[in-house]
Amino acid sequence: MAETRELKLYGLWASPLSMAVEIALKLKGLDYEYIQEDLAHKSEALLRYNPIHKKIPVLVHNGKPLAETVVILQYIEESWEDEGPRLLPLDSFRRSRIRFWIDFIHNKLAPISRTIFLSEGERRLKAVEELAERINAMDEGTREDLHAEERPLDLLDIAMGTFCFWLRALGDIAGEQLVVAEKTGGSLLAALAKLEAVAGVRELLPEHGELVEYAMAVRDGLKVFHGP
Repeated sequence: MAETRELKLYGLWASPLSMAVEIALKLKGLDYEYIQEDLAHKSEALLRYNPIHKKIPVLVHNGKPLAETVVILQYIEESWEDEGPRLLPLDSFRRSRIRFWIDFIHNKLAPISRTIFLSEGERRLKAVEELAERINAMDEGTREDLHAEERPLDLLDIAMGTFCFWLRALGDIAGEQLVVAEKTGGSLLAALAKLEAVAGVRELLPEHGELVEYAMAVRDGLKVFHGP
């Protein structure tokens, strides 16, 4: 169990990565200070605490910074495993499976979603098809993990649910249904529903329309900066 704590989270309200860390902190019942970042004008503190990637989220515990969402989520669970609900199972095999699929989301699904976000035409359509294939593989691959008996909400639900929240917004932006129950992304939708059913978690998720509006403004700004 971690020592007396001072926790600060540098994040962005529209980021599913920040959402995931906030949800984990909320579920653990941990008090923290939230610092909203403007990614167009990053704070000196963010650049100092994450000089390698210069990205959010960053969790600062007693003055010591941690970057990268997966690292932060595991740190929260390992440091305060006796506080709040357990977010990783005791069984080492199941813990490893959860880590595998969280890594899959961040390294196999997220990059394709970024391509969909920034591209148009044939390139976007190809990325949508590739994303669907990978989501279907995840639906099948997590079937056993997600239906384990008496399985409480865990880090996999947090990672899947927050990514699904972003995909629904991205679908509106791209004019494509990226997650459809009983077709593609059923496991992601189930994880999001599981999160939204927990008291106090829903308030950490932004309004869908506001997220879509913000993301479109960011995309248009990037197009202006980088050109067509």
